[in-house]
Amino acid sequence: MAMRQKKGWIAGIAVIAVIALLFVGYNLYRYPAMFRSLSDNSLNDSQVEELREEILSQPDVDVLVSYFSYSGNTRNVAAALSEKTGGDLFEIVPLNGYSIEMSVMTEVSDLEAVMEAASEWDFADESRIVLLGTSQGGIVSAIAAARHTDQVSGLVLMYPAFLVSDAIHEQFDSLEEVPDSYRFNWITAGRPYAEDMWDYDVYEEIGNYTDKVLLLHGSADSIVPISYSDRAAEVYEDVDYHVIDGAGHGFSGSAFDEAVRYVFDYLQQIEII
Repeated sequence: MAMRQKKGWIAGIAVIAVIALLFVGYNLYRYPAMFRSLSDNSLNDSQVEELREEILSQPDVDVLVSYFSYSGNTRNVAAALSEKTGGDLFEIVPLNGYSIEMSVMTEVSDLEAVMEAASEWDFADESRIVLLGTSQGGIVSAIAAARHTDQVSGLVLMYPAFLVSDAIHEQFDSLEEVPDSYRFNWITAGRPYAEDMWDYDVYEEIGNYTDKVLLLHGSADSIVPISYSDRAAEVYEDVDYHVIDGAGHGFSGSAFDEAVRYVFDYLQQIEII
């Protein structure tokens, strides 16, 4: 399949599209969900301290803290989970947006930084971190989980873009052909995007994560072929793999509702909620 035919698979991912769920072990279901969008879509040190004080002042509330960029299905899934669990939902996206220095691996580093920071928050339970990623956020989450198996208690992947390396090879015959900047679907990418994935085989690494994984993919996904998730399901040691009939790249309507049910059930199975 030519790269042109894959147009749009980045468009649905919000580039990072990763959720880190940090639950504080208080009473679940006591308070209604609240969606909070920060004015500058980021948390600075003073806001972290303000958040800490607010949470600690309400010792009976179970808090859901979500980190994700702002489009794709992650926002909707996070909001639905927040509503079901009665947890507060917080949105954080990069302060400076994305540049031609962005790549899958720089996003992995970003997620690792979030996890490291969260491990030091006295209001977060670092033993109950779950990563959820859609599309490119899926590959980012899968890599981060494989590299931090002792920190990640759960992993949810929705139509993960495990095709990234193949897509780059389809666009360029050699790494030498990759210019300093180029159009990659709807974004302007740079050499780091191609360099970081050129010789990388995601399937060789993701299997390092051996805890239970939830993997969801639509049967009608024309952007990321379902064969990529089929292969991932064979790689993971413990995986709940569900094909959502008729769903494309990005879940909506009944497909979205079905996906949320799977996610909620999974979080109950692994005793996060």
